[in-house]
Amino acid sequence: MKFIPPPAATDVLNLRLLARNQNLNSFPLLAGSYRDILRSYCTYRNALGNAKAAALAIPDQLKPLLRNHYKHPPMSLDQYLLDLRKRTSPDVCSMCGSAKSGELDHVLPINNFAEFSVFTLNLVPACDCNRKRSTNFVGPGNGERVLHPYFDQVLTQRLVRALIEPSAQNGYEGPGISIFVMPQPGSANYEAVNFHVTKVLKRTDVLEHFVKTWPKFWSRPEDYFGQPTTLPEFRQAVRDALSRKDRHFGTPNNWDSMLFAGLEANLDASAALWQRMTHIRNQTAVPQTNQFNQP
Repeated sequence: MKFIPPPAATDVLNLRLLARNQNLNSFPLLAGSYRDILRSYCTYRNALGNAKAAALAIPDQLKPLLRNHYKHPPMSLDQYLLDLRKRTSPDVCSMCGSAKSGELDHVLPINNFAEFSVFTLNLVPACDCNRKRSTNFVGPGNGERVLHPYFDQVLTQRLVRALIEPSAQNGYEGPGISIFVMPQPGSANYEAVNFHVTKVLKRTDVLEHFVKTWPKFWSRPEDYFGQPTTLPEFRQAVRDALSRKDRHFGTPNNWDSMLFAGLEANLDASAALWQRMTHIRNQTAVPQTNQFNQP
């Protein structure tokens, strides 16, 4: 989940080359729809990627041909797509915040919007999360839609954090961890953020990431928070670690920052982790090792 300035694009040239290429199966259908598709590109941009405003009716016979241009790009398009992958966000998925990327995927699904198959503003750096959401891009309620990395500047704000709750058996040593949406119901962007979290983020392995990372916090907290000597210093160390993660990934909505933000927000959890660190330092407890917390 990351806001990215829209990349420089040559969409008019790309579409013109495709439309004029008589060696492609899309000729002459694409040539006949060329101007309509160009107008749809402008509508998409002006609507900030809003699916309800950007839809365009194109011949059914043309749709699979346009999809194929993305899946098997002709020479005029191949290098452009490769460069686009490199120029955007190689370190974090712009759709879910995982530390995985390297792919391009469609904000408005290619199966629903063939006209935007090779449109730059519909192609964002992503991991497999975008395929997991399938064709979920808008909901029935007003404002329910996926967030767009090129247009939704709300992505520069912290939108999601982990909710860390002590378990009945193990307290904060083995807490329950879930996802907490930070904008409140009724606030601006709540419907879009909540829809995006539900249809994109919650379908990923983010909770598994939290569950695997927390035992590492518990076993070797000094690896993450240094050597604070008081609880206030420890809480400052948590804030500092959170800031580093935000800077490293270029967004406060990466998976690591979500977990650190959850720890920062829960004073009881940070107090328990500080007590754990104190016990380790005083050698009244030893660092644990298991399959999840190898150094």
